[in-house]
Order: sequence, then structure tokens, then C-alpha cells
Amino acid sequence: MPLLLKNDGKINSAGNIVHISGLSWCGGYNQNPKQYIKQQEVQHLSGACLMIRRSVLKRAGGMPEGYFMYYEDAALSSQLNLMGLKLGIVPKAHVVHEYDYAKSTMKWFYIERNRYLYVITVWPLLVIALLLPYLILVEAGLWAVSTIEGRFLSKIKASASFVKMVPEAIKIRRTVQKRKTITTYKFLLSLSPVLNTLQLGSKSKFSAVNAVSKFYYGVLKALLKFSK
Repeated sequence: MPLLLKNDGKINSAGNIVHISGLSWCGGYNQNPKQYIKQQEVQHLSGACLMIRRSVLKRAGGMPEGYFMYYEDAALSSQLNLMGLKLGIVPKAHVVHEYDYAKSTMKWFYIERNRYLYVITVWPLLVIALLLPYLILVEAGLWAVSTIEGRFLSKIKASASFVKMVPEAIKIRRTVQKRKTITTYKFLLSLSPVLNTLQLGSKSKFSAVNAVSKFYYGVLKALLKFSK
């Protein structure tokens, strides 16, 4: 993918980040594009603009269905990761992305629902199982935040919509996991334990959360070091 720029010339995305909670955001957000000189590998691409060989897309089963918008790029990227393929950015290529971080009710609906869909269809079962206590804790926090911000009803609708999709999601999961060629440990390395994006607030805001997340992540790395 190219560097995605905002209208002000600063970076919108230099490859996306996926957290161990399943939350995702734009990597390099608001940075100066001059900081990126060489082509480099990233873990997740932005669906706003990317290139992929048709043969590879066919091997991956095409663009993930059912998302409509949000997380379909994370799902595709993670599927390519599972297949042992490398993703990267070409910093000399710039594309301006008309982008607004403000979230409407429908945007929140798709983000909430599709995060569940992404995790259940793509993540290896052992990663889900070991992260389950952490995921439950994070989910409780997100329900609290949605209540405080007046999005409780939207989160209920998103959860209900996801439940209806579970049978089909399980079928998709079987197909996705059959393409897995890397170890579960290596997949874990494609996820980040740190919340560090200006889109969610200052780094200091998440210092306590990050401390817990990094400890948990370290334990998981040790447990999965020799996994298949």
C-alpha cells in the first residue's frame, strides 16, 4: 500500500495496527510522511488503497464477505499473514484519503459488530482461548464506555447482528484456518499489546492498560513460543 495522507499532508495511515483486544487503528497517524523513506513490512494494510495480485487474492478467497465496511481490511491482511505472505508500504507512493475520524451511529455499529466477526473468523483458536480472559475484560470496559457515551443501544444491535452471523462465520472460519501455514506464535506477533494512537487519546491515558497488556502479551508469547 502507499502512504495514505490527510488533506493537511500528514499521514492518515502507514499500515494499520491491530491490538490484542481486536481494536484497530491507523498506524503512523498524524506523522510527517518524510519520516518514511524505505519500503518496509507492515502487519495490516488499509482498505482505503492497496494493491494485491489477483492470483494471491484468489488464493485468499477474495475480499472477506459480510463486513460491508470496517475490519474487512484487517480480516484480509490477517488472512494473508496466516498464509505466510508479507505485506508492506511503498512510502514514495502517496494517496490522499478524504478521512474523518468522527463516528456516526452506523459507523459504531459496523465497527463493534465487525470486530467480533474478525476475531472469530480469522484468529487461531489457541490465540482466542488464551486471550479470552483479557477479551472479556476489555469487552466489559467497552460496554461501560458505550453506556457513558450514549451508544448502549447501538452496541446491543451490533451484538445481536453478530450473533445472527455466527453460523456463517464458523463456516468461513473453517475455510480460513485451512489456509494457515504459519505458527500460532507468529500470528500473535502480528498483533500489538500497546494502545498508542492519537485517535484514541494521549499515550499517558492508557499507561495502566498498556502495562497490563504488555505483561499478558509476554506470558502468551512464552506459552506459544513452540506452538504449531
